[in-house]
Amino acid sequence: MWIVLLALAGLVVAVPALLDSEALRERVARAASTALGHEVMLDGGVHLTLLPRPGLVLERVRVRNARGQGDTNLLSAERIVVVPALADLLGGAFVLRGLMLSGADIRLQRDANGQFNWLSAGDARALPDLDTLRGENIVIH
Repeated sequence: MWIVLLALAGLVVAVPALLDSEALRERVARAASTALGHEVMLDGGVHLTLLPRPGLVLERVRVRNARGQGDTNLLSAERIVVVPALADLLGGAFVLRGLMLSGADIRLQRDANGQFNWLSAGDARALPDLDTLRGENIVIH
């Protein structure tokens, strides 16, 4: 019994450390940019977390405004934890179930043509259906 618990504890510590964080950062930034339709820059660390819930921790995140929406960031955050739906993930699909933002600055704007900056040109995507959206130290403009 103790051996199994020790092995599980070792996995919790070892698995995230075995991943190439630079390759993971590039892959996550590319996937997020494609999904959001905005350039996503990850200036800090990217790592997996297994406890208390499996997720992906992104540090010092910036999401750029769409072209023509100004040169500010749509969002900047010190830390974002992305929580996927595990059942879907095991089936090969990524479904977002939760976001936890810390130290975020969100700038929601509408241009002279009525276009919102969180939508890409001509994009009418709705916000994802989340089970959890939490934050601390968030400023929305």
